[in-house]
Amino acid sequence: MKSRMIIVAALLSAMAAPALAESESIGPLTVVPLQTINLYYPNKLPPHPTHKILQFSGLAWTNVPGALGFLDIHFDYLDATGQEVILDIPGSPFPVFGGVQVPIFTPPIILPFCPTEVSIHFDAIELPITVQGTFRHECVPEPATAGLLTLGTMGLIRLRRNRQQA
Repeated sequence: MKSRMIIVAALLSAMAAPALAESESIGPLTVVPLQTINLYYPNKLPPHPTHKILQFSGLAWTNVPGALGFLDIHFDYLDATGQEVILDIPGSPFPVFGGVQVPIFTPPIILPFCPTEVSIHFDAIELPITVQGTFRHECVPEPATAGLLTLGTMGLIRLRRNRQQA
């Protein structure tokens, strides 16, 4: 009986603190040189998580055969004082070859808190580039909240078991 309770507790603690993913489909949209595309997304998910993970994955291409262009991507957010913070992406600008769909994957960027709004920005360098993909911004709950949820659930399970035995 105790081993079952330990297994249930382990499962509950593993499920109690999932990342709360918000995923935004982007495109296809064409980015023209000197005309940045700015996309803003509010944080819609409670509770107040301790940090947020930003990441983009998708494809980019240009319709100019044999040409080489570059796609610059960056994220930004408003910090606790309301100031805009721009995050440069390692590997950006990404090379895009004419007539070929190029996979674009940004490494996960971890913010120290969960801002009320995040954004992604696309800039084309040299020639128009079409981009399509998914922008994920995941809120990660505070570990203490997950622990309290697990303890409360374990208490309810024990209370129910005690009532069934009585």
